[in-house]
Amino acid sequence: MNANTIDKNVQCMFNITEEELFFLRLDNGIAYLNKRFEYQPDIVEALKNHSKFWKWWNDLWTERDKNMLENCERRMDGIVLTVKERQPIGICVIDQKWIDLKDSFEFYSKYHKPERIKFYPNHVLIDECVNSLTPETTF
Repeated sequence: MNANTIDKNVQCMFNITEEELFFLRLDNGIAYLNKRFEYQPDIVEALKNHSKFWKWWNDLWTERDKNMLENCERRMDGIVLTVKERQPIGICVIDQKWIDLKDSFEFYSKYHKPERIKFYPNHVLIDECVNSLTPETTF
């Protein structure tokens, strides 16, 4: 499944527009940078203005969406989220959560909160973005 298909499925599943999805992704990307590199504003600036960071961020977001969609089922008035766990005997369902449609955007937003994301861009990406700063933009 490609990124566009995943985005369309997310929009349908969680009842959100393309614009809402775009700005949620953008705002959370900037919030992630500010949290992750709190005391390094030069790195925040370099990354938030570099297309390679945004490719990394969008790929990460899409992968998280793909995983979520695999565990969600849309019903008439809500969404069933199934929490699964890998066991030696196979995959077992350990919990199911009901998400009312009116709460689906809030649930989706919380899922992508920056503090929940435990992945970090590798040093090669960071170095490339920081080294691309022009002398006028460095501090």
